[in-house]
Amino acid sequence: MQNLVTRVLPATCSLIAIAAAAATASATPPGNAQQAQDVCIGYLLQTIRAMPDGIYLAAPPDNSGPPGSVLQQGTGSGAGIFHLPESYSIAYRVQGSSPWAAFSDTESAWQAIGWPTDPQPPDSKGIAITYASPADGYQLSILHSLATTLSCDTTGTFPGGGPAPIPAPDTLGQ
Repeated sequence: MQNLVTRVLPATCSLIAIAAAAATASATPPGNAQQAQDVCIGYLLQTIRAMPDGIYLAAPPDNSGPPGSVLQQGTGSGAGIFHLPESYSIAYRVQGSSPWAAFSDTESAWQAIGWPTDPQPPDSKGIAITYASPADGYQLSILHSLATTLSCDTTGTFPGGGPAPIPAPDTLGQ
């Protein structure tokens, strides 16, 4: 019995330490909007570089500005006085392939990278979405509708009131 305890206890402590480190990594929000944008663009580039040649991302044609937005979280009477926490979101259309092929290639790229995916069944209009979750407080999604849209969002917030990020590029290539 003592031999079993001396083997199981260290292994259990190691698993707890690994889980605590993973929880800390996934719970660490970006420090500001620029950091969030940089990480998101890095994930989008990593995704398309794992896809077939010729794939690129372009800002949706209906955007009035560059892709990417900082979103204030929360409301209240102090919203104009105090800086509210913020989150970040950026989205591009996948170009260089048919919409369904781009959707499938994105899912395959995420699986090859090793990111857990969460495919959702298509809704009544045939719109399908799959999520990928790198383990650091970001979520990617691929949405197939009339076009295929690849996006990245922070899953937590960061302190508000900081400088706006530099405008994101209108296109991202492999």
